Amino acid sequence: SVCASLTSVQTELETVKGALAKETQARAADAASYQALLSQAKADAEAAETTFRERIASLEGQLDTLTASLAERERETGGPTAEAADQEREAQEREREREEHRDVVTQRDRLAALLAETEAQRDTLVGERDTLLGERDTVVRERDALVRERETRSTADTATATATATADTAMDGGASQTVVPTDTDVSASEGGEGGALALLEGQHRALQQERDSLRLALDTMQTEREREREVAQTQLDRLTQGEAAQTQELDQLRHLTRTQQERLERLTQTDQEREGASATQRQTLESVQAQLASVTSSLASVTSERDNAKRRLNREAERLKEREAQLVKYQEVSKRQIAAFRRHIETLTGWRITPVKRGVQALYRRPFSSVCPLSPSDSDTNAGAKAKGKAVLEPQVTFGVETDMTYRLLPSPFLTAVSKKFSKVEQAVHTHSTLCILSLIDMCLSLSLQG
Repeated sequence: SVCASLTSVQTELETVKGALAKETQARAADAASYQALLSQAKADAEAAETTFRERIASLEGQLDTLTASLAERERETGGPTAEAADQEREAQEREREREEHRDVVTQRDRLAALLAETEAQRDTLVGERDTLLGERDTVVRERDALVRERETRSTADTATATATATADTAMDGGASQTVVPTDTDVSASEGGEGGALALLEGQHRALQQERDSLRLALDTMQTEREREREVAQTQLDRLTQGEAAQTQELDQLRHLTRTQQERLERLTQTDQEREGASATQRQTLESVQAQLASVTSSLASVTSERDNAKRRLNREAERLKEREAQLVKYQEVSKRQIAAFRRHIETLTGWRITPVKRGVQALYRRPFSSVCPLSPSDSDTNAGAKAKGKAVLEPQVTFGVETDMTYRLLPSPFLTAVSKKFSKVEQAVHTHSTLCILSLIDMCLSLSLQG
């Protein structure tokens, strides 16, 4: 039974050794695959970053070239010739390009940070791998020590078995010689056999304990291996997700790069179109400048004529002011002359002329009582009128009616004429002094002719 137990323990040790070898190979394979994945991810990230940096440098060079060409064109044309809307649109496009460039730089920095984080995780995993390898070496050393101890015990067991067999042979030989053992020899032999059996049982229990400890160590190693495998799988999944995120970001960067390329092409085409439009605008500007020069000369002549007209108007205004001042003076003189003439007429004729409603003139004289017959001229006029069949001028006579010592007489044709002349004179005073003077002269002539 002891030999069978030893055989089973040896078999289990061989099984543990095979499991440890497989575990070591599996860990080596996992570490190699993980290292390959890390190397591939690092190579892809470095290639993407290199491509991205080259693309950014190319885009920056194209942008600088485009900016320089635009500045050169503006210097050649003497300044910006596009409309305000075009300039605003260009400014907005440039600002958008700067924003996109800043976004690209931000994504590049984020990708670099992610790459650094990936490298840090890789270093952490490499450290954990080294720790596991150290633990594996420790287990292997412990296993080798257990194997050596087991071999030593096997050697001791073999020596014990040999000694026991020799003792048994010796005992058998003594029996054949018919030697009668004494009580002391019997007790000694029995004691020797009991000690050998006790020693074998102790070794058997020790081997069983060693087997149990080896099984426990194997279970612990398997548990740790499962846990490490789960941690490695989690880290591998995380790296796979990071690689997928990096791939997506690279795709976005490629799309952004294509978009920027298309925009640069559109800007180049727009620049060419604007160069053509600038040439057309330059020609139009030259023609407009020529027209502006002609209009400026015409405006100068018109301005000169306007200044001359203003000077003439100012001179006419000064003359009118002088004439108005003279007219005021003439009106004042005329009023004084009319008042003096009216007083002279009243003094000569004794009649006082005052205006009545509706322009009717009333003649007043000192109190008297008589009849005013028609004058010969009025009679001749009536006779001529009857002969011609026209209206006859009735004798305009009025009996004096005493009212407050003043008598009102209806005017004769002569007095009517004089009254009309005076009315004209009074109206002329308010219009023009020349008419006033002429009316006075006419009235004086009429008075002189009538008497």
